[in-house]
Amino acid sequence: MIRQIAAKVGIERSAARALLETAGRRVARTLGFDASPIQIVGDDVRAVDFAGMLALGPRMEIEVAPKFLGPSEGWQEDFFLLALLSQHGHLLDEGLSASSSSKTDLPTLIGRALASLYWKNRRRPIRVYRREQFQGFEIEGDFDPVDLIVPDEEGYSQIVTGLTRRNEFNDAVRRAAMTLALATPDAETRMRLERVVHDLPPRPGSPRLTERRLPSRSSAWKPTYRLSLDVLRGLSGSLSPGGSEAPGFVVDTWRAWENLLTLAVRSYFGGHLTQSQRSAQLGRTRRSGGSFRAVNVTPDLAVSSSVKKGSGFLLDAKYKGRFERGNATVQSADLYESLAFSRATGQGVVCLVYPRVPDANGPTSTGAVRMLERIEVDEVRVVALDVAVKGLSAPAGLKRFCDGLGSGVVSMIQDGDERVP
Repeated sequence: MIRQIAAKVGIERSAARALLETAGRRVARTLGFDASPIQIVGDDVRAVDFAGMLALGPRMEIEVAPKFLGPSEGWQEDFFLLALLSQHGHLLDEGLSASSSSKTDLPTLIGRALASLYWKNRRRPIRVYRREQFQGFEIEGDFDPVDLIVPDEEGYSQIVTGLTRRNEFNDAVRRAAMTLALATPDAETRMRLERVVHDLPPRPGSPRLTERRLPSRSSAWKPTYRLSLDVLRGLSGSLSPGGSEAPGFVVDTWRAWENLLTLAVRSYFGGHLTQSQRSAQLGRTRRSGGSFRAVNVTPDLAVSSSVKKGSGFLLDAKYKGRFERGNATVQSADLYESLAFSRATGQGVVCLVYPRVPDANGPTSTGAVRMLERIEVDEVRVVALDVAVKGLSAPAGLKRFCDGLGSGVVSMIQDGDERVP
């Protein structure tokens, strides 16, 4: 890859290597990794545990596609929705309400969230202090004494310092709303976004795509501001190869996968039946001469039983496994961890959910679930399965994924209940 970058850009291979190393350090800082996720051996380059669009320099970008979305056309839209769902908790609730409609394309889904957040905080707008020059006969600010003798036709030239809504924070929200209004096919969402655009004052100049600290009095706007920046980094260019001027848009793939499964399970089974990241005591440990201390384990999700949805179960998100390499067995460490989860919680079924890597065989529709392996240890069942993610950003794609995963898990658990004597 280094050879290809050097040839395409017209630079030395050492310079291309340096650009990738710098980009790797930037990704590590952004995502909180201990080491660079871009590994370079000779001319070969490997991206580990992250995905996204990353700028190497002016008009020079690389795209890192997650394995479960594949490098095929359209993966950027799926990735962008996945990243937004992962990074913006407020989008989860908005996405759930939007997913009941057939109009759940990517711009509409994000547009509804942005408009809802804006009108929620509008009573306390973002204002910053700024020095502005104006002319008027009423003296309100600083002025040159000479101007008092011979004023202009429009009044005295004055400089006043005050709070104004014409600032880069509101400008980012306004431009994001404009971008989404042009992209969404839903008339109602477009109207709500256009109201946001008209409600905010325009500001000349190019928007800043790097996040700046909001004034403390406007901290409630932080989710809205961050979402607006991500829209400008994504929908206004970085989803189109070669069309981005953004510094980059990357996510931790494992964390994004876990957050997507949390959304899907809560959507299908309901928040009242779903518990996320709740620790349970497995045992106790004691050091020499010390007191006892609890040994806890934390499954990703625990779903309680219900009349409509059937038996309860534990669910653990797995991003890597042997299945993608053709070895259809659960790793020993994952099996032992699952048995520990079951013993600590008293739950007899543990589901390990992997993302489905697109190939020529198996289900390809969004949310399609496939059984990989079923393991029974005494009274505990460990069920490994994968689910198709591609097409997540298509109309009603998020709804299909949530319903497909939920119904697939229920079906496989009920099938196992019937087999157990």
